[in-house]
Amino acid sequence: MTTTATRPKGFDDRISAPIVTLATARIDRRLMLCAVMLLLAPANFLAAAAPTRTE
Repeated sequence: MTTTATRPKGFDDRISAPIVTLATARIDRRLMLCAVMLLLAPANFLAAAAPTRTE
């Protein structure tokens, strides 16, 4: 069995949320919403189409 280093839950969110907020402060919110939707749609499709893991 292998062990992996773990970070506290929500660590990435606490770091990335202010950075993303500052980086996108001057961009129209509707444009940002569309951009995020365009990024997440293919990711969700790939996750749904991925084969299931059997162990």
